[in-house]
Amino acid sequence: MDKNRVVLFYPSPSKNAVNLIPLNLMAIARMLDPEFYKVEIVNATVEKNYISRILNKAGKGDLLCLGVTCMTGYQIHDALKVAKKVKRCFPHIPIVWGGYHPTILSIETIRESVVDIVVKGQGELTFRELIERLSNNLPFEDVPGIVYKTKDRRVRENVDRPMVDLNRFPPLPWNLIDGDRYKRFDPRWKVTMDYYTSQGCPFSCKFCAEPMFCKHRWVSLNAERVVKEIKMLKKEFNVDAITIRDSNFFVNKRRVKKICEGLIREKVVIKLIGVNARIDTFLSYEDKMWDLLYSAGFRELTIGVESGDQTVLDMLDKKITIRDIFLFFEKTTHYNLKIWVSLMAGLPGRDTKEEFGATLNLIDGLMRKSYQAISEVHIFKYTPYPGSALYDIAKEYGFIPPRSIEGWNSMGFFHKRTFGMDKNYSRYVNYLTFCILPRLINPYKYKNSMVRLMFKKLIDPIFRWRWQNRCFDFFVERYLIDMLNYIGALKDKLMRKKLMHKK
Repeated sequence: MDKNRVVLFYPSPSKNAVNLIPLNLMAIARMLDPEFYKVEIVNATVEKNYISRILNKAGKGDLLCLGVTCMTGYQIHDALKVAKKVKRCFPHIPIVWGGYHPTILSIETIRESVVDIVVKGQGELTFRELIERLSNNLPFEDVPGIVYKTKDRRVRENVDRPMVDLNRFPPLPWNLIDGDRYKRFDPRWKVTMDYYTSQGCPFSCKFCAEPMFCKHRWVSLNAERVVKEIKMLKKEFNVDAITIRDSNFFVNKRRVKKICEGLIREKVVIKLIGVNARIDTFLSYEDKMWDLLYSAGFRELTIGVESGDQTVLDMLDKKITIRDIFLFFEKTTHYNLKIWVSLMAGLPGRDTKEEFGATLNLIDGLMRKSYQAISEVHIFKYTPYPGSALYDIAKEYGFIPPRSIEGWNSMGFFHKRTFGMDKNYSRYVNYLTFCILPRLINPYKYKNSMVRLMFKKLIDPIFRWRWQNRCFDFFVERYLIDMLNYIGALKDKLMRKKLMHKK
């Protein structure tokens, strides 16, 4: 029997993640000729019985390989679970790993018994060449961008493959997924879907592993293609908004301008949300550019503000000042753009109390200015990601990296295991991000009148008192909040189902 089936597995990035589009797997799947290969994507965020489905596919006897993607964190847990079961039942099937974590720690990853090949970096061309070698039983030694085990289980690392122009690649194969399963409902933006227009980032934020992954390169689709594909997504899936998943969408201002002009010219009525951007980039834009962005449908930016401590901003190489932050929010409020704010706490070598206090003071200052631009504020726990410039500094301050890939599955922004942060502050981060700040900044208006009244008369006053007094201990009201959220979500869930059904 010819082996021409390729199964690609998307592990869940968290225990509760749902409906995440596997854009990275679609990117490599598009490179395989459907006349020769049967490509299937199995996604843990939309399928409950994903392990059984993969094992059933493997049992048919025509599986050429299993491809697995993963980032540092919980995805590793899911990826290992599936890989171990497949390898135990079908030891002859090659298992290929790719994504951020395998790229950055490729040797550590390949040492795992259930990993046969690692694809590093931009995987489109590498994966296609690899599949062609596997299907023809040819050696891998001249395939750039991989680390692999030979037949005698020795590790071989080939030369890296540079990133190439995205316009060389065909469109994403949306036919490989059920698009309706990946629509999400947001009360502000209604029905949304994910899309990306570029890969990589040329900047050097020292907490970020992106420079290690992309070697400071940024490649993008041209403006005409972006407009065409956004128009297609709007028409095919009837969405109200599109979340742009680029690491940094706004690198090339001329391209951004052309995309805006194209969307306006083609009369594409769409909201563009969650678009990653930098404060220094936007402060360099003239007023006409801000107006153009809004006219084209840009409604929400994701901004790494990171800290209210100037020493930390300098340490992270953010190239902004506290004054720049306030000026940015003043302008975004004026131009009706919403901002999803990302902050962090627990940097190596910094006094957590001082750093945390400065960040809370920054948030407080922004709220006192009544900047309507603020959409959400999330404070994350600093995580020493391998490949980032701060990684070695974190080790100097006592961070002990996991000895195997399995140990990395417990690393994450909100995981209980933290580095360089007192347990109390670690708990405060979660309370603030998930409970207090959402109610202070952009409180959700529950449809259920009883739940709405309870928040207005009881929970919100408690939160305001906590914020004013910086008192985040003894969080006893969380049990009442959980109950109210559950009650309020029931009616909202019915409303979402009704709206999605109409779509």
